[in-house]
This record gives sequence, C-alpha cells and structure tokens, in this order.
Amino acid sequence: SAVTVAFNYNKTEVTDRGSINPISDGRVEALEDLLPNIKGNVSWSHTQDKWRTTLRANYYGDWTSTAVGADIDAAILVDAQIAYQVTDNLELVAGVENLFDEYPDGNPSPGSYGMSYPEDSPFGFNGGTWYVQGRYAF
Repeated sequence: SAVTVAFNYNKTEVTDRGSINPISDGRVEALEDLLPNIKGNVSWSHTQDKWRTTLRANYYGDWTSTAVGADIDAAILVDAQIAYQVTDNLELVAGVENLFDEYPDGNPSPGSYGMSYPEDSPFGFNGGTWYVQGRYAF
C-alpha cells in the first residue's frame, strides 16, 4: 500500500501591464484570480495479488470565475479505480472520476450566459465520469 499527499499554493500578481500594448483590467483579473490558490490531493493505492485499487481525494480551493464574475466555493472531488491483471499483458480497469458528482457553483445568471456552470472551472462542469478500460502491453 502507498499513500501520497500533494499540496500546491500559487499566487499570481501582475506587476507590469506593459507599455506598448498594455493588458486590460479583465486580463489582469483572470491572471490573478481565475485559478484556485490552493490545490491538493491525497491518494491511497494498494496492490494484492492480481488486484490493484486506488482512491484519491482532490481539493480545489475557492477561486473567481472571471467569465461570469462570480466567486466559486472550494470543492473536493473523489476518484476511485480497481484493476485486475488478467495475464502478464492484459489488465482490466474500472473506475470513476468525481465519484460524488460534484459541480462548481452555478452561474449567478445562467440565462444571460447561456450556461449553467462557469466554463473556466479548474475541475470541469460535467459531473462524474465512469469508465471501463482494457490495457494490453505488447
């Protein structure tokens, strides 16, 4: 078994807009606020005989959607995967990304933007995804 913990903190500050073709206030806001300052994850993986499992929690700190001008709350997304090694070359995998079907906060005025969720979300706006894979190594 293995546990992995990762944490990242970033803060962007525009200190020079340029003089020949200066960037706009909106672009400065996007550069400084569009992504969360904090991102982290904790993952657990375990292998036993021909089985392999992974469970991961991804944390996205709060951020500002510059597309819709709204502050979006932090979120935790959980991923899970199980795999079985059928032969030395063939592995079957089943999993889910965003197990609890987490979405970013909705747009404050979805009718005027034509979308229910901010398109600039760092973790997407499609909810959970289930998958089955066959992996063959030649």
